[in-house]
Amino acid sequence: MLYSSAKDTPAVLDANTTSTKKFLTMTGTGSAGAAPVWGTIVAADLPESVKKVNTYLYEYLSSHSGTNGGFSDVNKNLPLLVSNYILSRNSSTEVSL
Repeated sequence: MLYSSAKDTPAVLDANTTSTKKFLTMTGTGSAGAAPVWGTIVAADLPESVKKVNTYLYEYLSSHSGTNGGFSDVNKNLPLLVSNYILSRNSSTEVSL
C-alpha cells in the first residue's frame, strides 16, 4: 500500500504477512501525522458505548442463562435483548423480556 511519508515522498507499507488479522492504524502527535502500521484492535480503541453494550450483554446473558430470554434466543433476538436490557439498566422502569 502506498502512503506519503513526507511531502511528495511516496512510501510503501508492506502487506500483513502474519496469521493474525490486523488493521491499519496510526497515531499522530497532535500536530504531525504518522506512518500507517499494521496493528490489532485493543480495548482502548473502542468507544465507551461499545464497551457498555458488551458489559450489559454479558451481564444479561449470565443472569438469564436457561430462561426464555437467555442463550437459546440470542441469535434471533439479539438487538431486542440488548436494547431492552440497556433500557432497564438506565431507567427506573424495569423492562421485562
